[in-house]
Amino acid sequence: MARPIVVALLGVLLEMGVSSESDEHFQTIISGFIQAKIMSEAQLADYLLVSRPSVNRWSRGRDLPRKNVRRGIYKALLKKIDDM
Repeated sequence: MARPIVVALLGVLLEMGVSSESDEHFQTIISGFIQAKIMSEAQLADYLLVSRPSVNRWSRGRDLPRKNVRRGIYKALLKKIDDM
């Protein structure tokens, strides 16, 4: 029951990220995908065509990709949510 709620919340955060290009929720989104078992770190890295260490740093809030890259990530993850 909780997973659909988490997926819906991630979808809302992703839409906010796409429209505002904000980095405010980036870590929450990345870690949310992993914690909700939507994708593992490795799967997320493969899906986004980035390294696993990058995804790990993002999920822990230790680093952020550039703003234009974040926007592409938001769009890709929103597509993933829509396809579920």
